[in-house]
Amino acid sequence: MATRDVSARSCALSEHADKQEDWQVLLAIWSALGYRVAMNGDGHLVSELEETVNRLTVAVGQLVRRLRAEVSPGDLTLSQIAVLGRLDAVGWATTADLARAEAVKPQSMGATLASLEQENLVHRRPHPTDGRQVLFGLTDEGTEARRQRKLAKRVWLLAAVGQLEAGELHDLKAAIPLIQRLGEA
Repeated sequence: MATRDVSARSCALSEHADKQEDWQVLLAIWSALGYRVAMNGDGHLVSELEETVNRLTVAVGQLVRRLRAEVSPGDLTLSQIAVLGRLDAVGWATTADLARAEAVKPQSMGATLASLEQENLVHRRPHPTDGRQVLFGLTDEGTEARRQRKLAKRVWLLAAVGQLEAGELHDLKAAIPLIQRLGEA
């Protein structure tokens, strides 16, 4: 019999088991049916898939936080970093274009752009065809700030990956296509 992960519907059934014996009976039944299940430290039934997703979420979160910590934490907000990245990718853009791309209100984007302009990381110019609009782009300082942030992250990651053993490095390389597929899904 092929093994299967417990579905969300099956896990919902476990919420009705209020006694330890009920959980153990459900565990035994699901195991007999070929489901890969276990009881976690909180006494809840979880599937192997759920456990994998939980561990992956924690690991990716730790890595992202660690990378952010390498680049002067607190010098720019996440919104500001996103806008600099977007302008680096697309060039010049209006406040409305940036707000749509970042899924924020134009007023919020205006405040973000104002703070970046005050820091001399972005500058404005008139829209070539619509006199009511303004285009924003990176200044040389904005481009350099992006370059420095990328470099700091890369230096840390190179050092961290350089400390892995040969087998660990092989496993990491093998996981890259899977991580890319998850990011594209």
